[in-house]
Amino acid sequence: MSILETIAHFSTAAADGTPSGYVVTRTPAGTYVNGRYTAGTPTTFTIDAVVQPGSGRDLKVMAEGQFSEDTKVLWTTTALVTMSPVDVPDTLVIAGDTYSVASVIGPWNMSGVTFYKVSVARQRVP
Repeated sequence: MSILETIAHFSTAAADGTPSGYVVTRTPAGTYVNGRYTAGTPTTFTIDAVVQPGSGRDLKVMAEGQFSEDTKVLWTTTALVTMSPVDVPDTLVIAGDTYSVASVIGPWNMSGVTFYKVSVARQRVP
């Protein structure tokens, strides 16, 4: 069984109530036009992923000072965006809660399929 078949077979999206996949929101960095900042327009797409609870080892690789109420690890074939000086991290909804991408490890290639290990952190609701 290839990694693509394994991710599709063990996908947890249907168990979370989203049989078509997890909904990811990607917001590109904004731009400056005539000295005024214009925010990027968010887009949404769905991904197939296997979601597992995060471990203490996953917490160690999170950015310093980042607060998290809950962490999870995703195995997916879709490249997701983390926080950088120019990018806004992707967010996704898992079981009704919004999670932000904290880190992406990979890509790995197995049997011609590229996949990633993604750590996500639940967003705090003020």
